[in-house]
Amino acid sequence: MKSSTNMQQKKDQQLDNLLGKVMKEIGVDAPSPDFTLLVMRQVQDIKVSTVYTYQPAISKKGWFFIATMVIGLIILVLMNAGPTKSTWFSQLHFDSLYESIPYRFSGLKISMISLYAVTCMTILFFIQLRFLVTRFDKTLVL
Repeated sequence: MKSSTNMQQKKDQQLDNLLGKVMKEIGVDAPSPDFTLLVMRQVQDIKVSTVYTYQPAISKKGWFFIATMVIGLIILVLMNAGPTKSTWFSQLHFDSLYESIPYRFSGLKISMISLYAVTCMTILFFIQLRFLVTRFDKTLVL
């Protein structure tokens, strides 16, 4: 094992000597006298990217509108809460929709709270979608 390490050390020494000779023959390249001037011209020619200021996806007017709608919906629900059997969903006549559901879903009962939640989330989704479309139309003009 000692002989293999000695051979490896000799090879490494020969490689070091060879590389030292090659480096002396090649020498150090010096840049041209106007190197700094050329580099600075290229730096100045680089187009400066425009800085975008942060704008929220939903503006203050949008948040005010959403808050007004949510508060109005809460007030509407609280004013209509009570021992009434009729709801505003019953006025929409969804019975024909329930009749078209396949037999295996005929026993499915949906609570009114779930129906209100899904309706509210759908309305809010479309409001948010409208705001996002308007924002992207303004910012992504080509």
